[in-house]
Amino acid sequence: MTLVWGKPRQPPLGSEELAIFLDSEGRVMDSDALKKRIFYGGVEHSTCKEVWPLLLGYHAYDSTYAEREYLKSTKKSEYETVKQQWQ
Repeated sequence: MTLVWGKPRQPPLGSEELAIFLDSEGRVMDSDALKKRIFYGGVEHSTCKEVWPLLLGYHAYDSTYAEREYLKSTKKSEYETVKQQWQ
């Protein structure tokens, strides 16, 4: 097992474990702990779609599931509008 900053590398973060960091509405309760967990273990491929938008600042850590879905649908609509204008 390899070391990360002197600590053993943990298994990747999965969707079940991600749920521990979220409240019932989908807000991240402790963003520092989540980032630390990902630093030492990475993220499972199936969970990347949920985690990376948070890590990259596309979604705020205190956003809910509903807010993230709304933002996603709004951005998709904007993209389709721009795409139609381009064509």
